Amino acid sequence: IMTVIILIVAPGLLGLIMVITQGSSTIGRIKAAYIQKKITGFQFVDSIMIFLGGWLLIFPGLVSGLLGLSTLLPKIRSIYWDLLVCKIVNKIIRGKFGFHIR
Repeated sequence: IMTVIILIVAPGLLGLIMVITQGSSTIGRIKAAYIQKKITGFQFVDSIMIFLGGWLLIFPGLVSGLLGLSTLLPKIRSIYWDLLVCKIVNKIIRGKFGFHIR
């Protein structure tokens, strides 16, 4: 029973620590890059992924824990970035990217 409790509580605590530490450093990096006018899309999305990964670790569950943990690994984040860029580029090429007012 103690093992189960640890497996449930530990990722939540790790996620909370990540949200607090990475969240504040993410905001600091984005502010510094914005002031220097050198913010890139990759830098912004990478920071957001770290922050969201921490939030995913807070919520109990295998899938949310694995997704949260995967966003904390730089190589996996770069794969997510590539998938996101491919999806956006494909939508632009097909003409389905944009805002439509009905």
